[in-house]
Amino acid sequence: MAVCDLIRQFKPAIIVTHWGGSWHKDHQNCHAIVRDAIFYAGLKSLARDLPAHSVGRLFFAENWEDITNFQPDTFLDISAVYDKWVEACGQFPMWRGETGFRYHDYYRSLAVLRGCLGGFQYAVALMSSAEQREQRVHAL
Repeated sequence: MAVCDLIRQFKPAIIVTHWGGSWHKDHQNCHAIVRDAIFYAGLKSLARDLPAHSVGRLFFAENWEDITNFQPDTFLDISAVYDKWVEACGQFPMWRGETGFRYHDYYRSLAVLRGCLGGFQYAVALMSSAEQREQRVHAL
């Protein structure tokens, strides 16, 4: 309910969170908590301190730990912020390879790969939640 209250407070149009197909327990829990919080935040019948707020879009970020059944459908151009992002990530020991996995190499290469697929210099891949991928059309 704390996350529900934050959604109602800040009224985001978009939320990006972990995909549930993870071997990482904290990422699985984050996925479940955020999905529940979005549901509760949008319920007008749920009395909280702040009025209901419905989130417009939910995306799941690509993460090597959350890759099971991850199917990217959106490529976001990050070219303008790429260098600052790499610099910021460099502040973390895991990014520098101190935990054994080569995060720096993996995510820099992935940004190039996703940029190629998206038509940008650098990009990140996102996956929409299933209910947002559905389209209802009268004609093509």
